[in-house]
Amino acid sequence: MKDLSVFSGEADLTKVLFVDNHIFSFAANLKNGIPVVDFLGDRQDTELLKVANYVLALADESNLMRANE
Repeated sequence: MKDLSVFSGEADLTKVLFVDNHIFSFAANLKNGIPVVDFLGDRQDTELLKVANYVLALADESNLMRANE
């Protein structure tokens, strides 16, 4: 599966995840997206740790799009 002209050459989107606080950043590739809430400087914010744990849990998946659905 190919898309996203941002990548040079051919990007295998089964191996790509996007993390962003604006869903329109990955709207064309929703299965690749991990939406997060805005970071507002709160030192108690644990969103990034949650995302890191989630991504680590998917690390051995052969198709990140399917696993992230």
